[in-house]
Amino acid sequence: MVELSKEHDLETLRQISLLLDRENQRLITKTLELTAEVARLQGLPNPEQLQLAVLEDLQQRRAQLLHPSAAPARAASAASKRPAQPGHGPRQQPTLPVVEIRHELPPSDRQCPACGGELTEMTGQTETSERITTVKLTYSG
Repeated sequence: MVELSKEHDLETLRQISLLLDRENQRLITKTLELTAEVARLQGLPNPEQLQLAVLEDLQQRRAQLLHPSAAPARAASAASKRPAQPGHGPRQQPTLPVVEIRHELPPSDRQCPACGGELTEMTGQTETSERITTVKLTYSG
């Protein structure tokens, strides 16, 4: 075994580095496979998303180790290069009329298809959303 702290031959160090990188890639691949297998066994949907999250985390950590001072500087310089674009994005619309629409099941559909029991509203469980639509006005004059 080569003691890295005492090795001065550049070619030997390069070969060791390549071997370690290859082994790291093999271990990352194995980690991703095992992560997907754990997700599948736990019944989690989309184990590929979990694999992707693990891979992105590994890449971020590797970048931080290799370039510890470059990551924050790069983010700050990228943000300062672009001027703000006025007029883009959502804006407040205080003058638009608000029409509340409540969606409820008709009484004929308030029966559980599995057990036949009555479906009732879950107190405190709601979903809200906003939708802006255009309305064509016609004038008869």
